[in-house]
Amino acid sequence: METAVSRFGRIDVLVNNAGVVADAGMMPERVPDEVFASTVQVNLMGLWYCCRHAAHCMLADGQGGSIINNASVAGLGGIGNFPPAYQATKAAVINLTRNLACSWGDRGVRVNALAPGWFPSEMTGPALAAPGFLDWAARSAPMGRIGRPAELNPALIFLASDASSFVTGQVLAVDGGLSAGSGRWPETARAFFEAAGLGDLARPIQAAREDTRKFG
Repeated sequence: METAVSRFGRIDVLVNNAGVVADAGMMPERVPDEVFASTVQVNLMGLWYCCRHAAHCMLADGQGGSIINNASVAGLGGIGNFPPAYQATKAAVINLTRNLACSWGDRGVRVNALAPGWFPSEMTGPALAAPGFLDWAARSAPMGRIGRPAELNPALIFLASDASSFVTGQVLAVDGGLSAGSGRWPETARAFFEAAGLGDLARPIQAAREDTRKFG
């Protein structure tokens, strides 16, 4: 932040885009402690540090600014057997966004969040490359496809610019209608992750059942 201020004079916009999904494909009951903790460290703590330090600069010079946090539609509601650490951190990002918007709005710092659906990225690439997974992701959205990277740009520019000068504390879903529906998402395809080598981490723990059928 100090380098940015030194070079450009101030910080006008912060985009928090770093994220991981280290628990992808793992059943919740099998996620290792260190995997959960590492996801929290990047997706929530790292984002918080950047929000706090950027806001310090924006508030100190009295000119305000715009902070945009990259959340996810996965943070808008519960999804069974979805990566739990990822989903929990994205939900936390959304409420942190609201908290900071309420805290800093009177001093000119706006804080909003983007909630993308399925998009190709460095993070989603391995999953989307698995046989059949792209079709599954496309079917989960009412528009019947995943997003194109360029389709996030207008939403980001809107929140960064004065076009959204009276918008703060909001979550803008860019998801092809995925979050507009209710009920269960399509069953997450554990077979994709089992085939990718996660093995037992992708399999649910089932109670052993005694065969009670009677013969004769």
